[in-house]
Amino acid sequence: DGCSGECTVECGWLCEGGAVEVPDTCRQVCGDAQQTASEVCDDGDEQTGNGCDGRCAAIDPGFTCTTSFCGRTICGTVCGDGHRVYDEFKDGRCDDGNLALGDGCSPSCEVECGFVCE
Repeated sequence: DGCSGECTVECGWLCEGGAVEVPDTCRQVCGDAQQTASEVCDDGDEQTGNGCDGRCAAIDPGFTCTTSFCGRTICGTVCGDGHRVYDEFKDGRCDDGNLALGDGCSPSCEVECGFVCE
């Protein structure tokens, strides 16, 4: 519910509006880099297209996200999935949908010597 046993606000929650006779209203916060039970992921912002969508409800296409033991979400692009997204648009990067060597795009998603990717 956002309130610990010691009556402190738990990580990933925002509580506001309370008074002596009225309890706080607590809600989970998307974009704080703390994944809570109702979130699929939380990469620390409310932007879509860089790992986790802006509502913390889905992992963006072309990304994979893992959650550390303390609830922090770490998202990165997936090399070899055929989606060239986010940091894969840097010079020398490619994603041809496989991890084969010698086909123009290396298993680490770098353009191989003698090839040009468009």
